[in-house]
Amino acid sequence: MEHSIYLYKKAQYKHCIDHRIPVVLPQWLDDSLRWMEKLDSRAYQFPTPIVYNPTKPPTLFSYPTLEHLTNNIGQTLIDQIIYFGTEIHIKDDFKSRLVQSIKRAGGTVSTEYNPQVTIVILKYRSTPEAIQAFEDRKWIASLWWLTNTLAREYMLSPLSTLLDYPLPPGGIPGMEHLSISITGYKNIARDFLRRLIIHTGAVFNPLMDSNATHLICGSKKSEKYKETCHRDIKVVNHLWLEETFMLWKVLDCRNERYSYIGEDVLNQMVGRTHLLQNKLDLWMNPQTMPDYLKSKHAYEVINMDEKGSVDIVKPRKAALKAIRVLNSIVMPDANAYEKELRSAHSSSKKNADIASQRKKQKT
Repeated sequence: MEHSIYLYKKAQYKHCIDHRIPVVLPQWLDDSLRWMEKLDSRAYQFPTPIVYNPTKPPTLFSYPTLEHLTNNIGQTLIDQIIYFGTEIHIKDDFKSRLVQSIKRAGGTVSTEYNPQVTIVILKYRSTPEAIQAFEDRKWIASLWWLTNTLAREYMLSPLSTLLDYPLPPGGIPGMEHLSISITGYKNIARDFLRRLIIHTGAVFNPLMDSNATHLICGSKKSEKYKETCHRDIKVVNHLWLEETFMLWKVLDCRNERYSYIGEDVLNQMVGRTHLLQNKLDLWMNPQTMPDYLKSKHAYEVINMDEKGSVDIVKPRKAALKAIRVLNSIVMPDANAYEKELRSAHSSSKKNADIASQRKKQKT
């Protein structure tokens, strides 16, 4: 018996553990059949399966403010030694507060990579630093994982959600031809999807202009969704985007898994797709590294966050880059989202007025 599907029977569970038989979630079998390959079972393995933790979900947080970092008090990183890779560049004042937060959480920061380091914070996978950390069996995580962890006040595997792990160095071949819009998702879920679109190598299209090819849709009530009825635009939920990134290939939009659009349900499910260890392993070997395409546009966005932390030393260049990304991506999407909210409010008010008139007519 290679694996035992967990059936919540303590005797069987103990027998398997005693005989070193991996105990996994039924989801391991389900996912293996879905993707037509035997998946690495470690993410599904008890006692701490990455893909399922009902008491400690992989909650997403926006990039924390300085006040947010100041307020964290949990001993989340107890005994952890953290090393920031050479490609991580953040503003001095923010890094100072971040280091203070790490110390309050029970961790320490090492200024150099050494055998005592337990967690390596990197921007990209497949770099020499990433490969070395992988070979040394260190935890490899992104800066967003670190800030998410401090905000959650509990530690989850960086594989628990897609952007908690360092990014690929480019986009997915084939995605560069796609122009993707978002509707029906809000707050951090929307920001997460926006970043994910860019990291796949696709073009983020906040206004769903004439170049749009896909709409990531969380609600059929939106104007963007109604507009797709008259245009050749593929409508999918966020799972298509997340699983495309996870498997590193453009998936078929016609899969019924991606066609479900439920009201007020999908937004809270964003970010729950986990990474697969066997897929990540491929990036750590030059012989097996997946194909990817470089994107200047994606590079600019990846290296900028709302705090102005950019991968450029010269202040003027950093400021110009931040302004360019703000003007071309962040503000147009914010305006599009505000338009969605106004449209939804107007529609709700109109429906309420109609219902009120009908009630008066009956009386």
